[in-house]
Amino acid sequence: MIAGGASPESARVMLTNIVEGQSVMLATLNTFAAIVMCFAVAAALIWLAPKPKGPIDTNAGH
Repeated sequence: MIAGGASPESARVMLTNIVEGQSVMLATLNTFAAIVMCFAVAAALIWLAPKPKGPIDTNAGH
């Protein structure tokens, strides 16, 4: 960056902004991965739950 004509302070600020942007992206990806795992566990629990036995009373539905 300095070779391209930027001052040392300007180059440092640009590099800091790039690093900060990448760290925000990594944090977002980690958060998304944690949410995906929670949904996967919830879906697996629902899928593996035993089916109800006997007739189901639907009178309280509506």
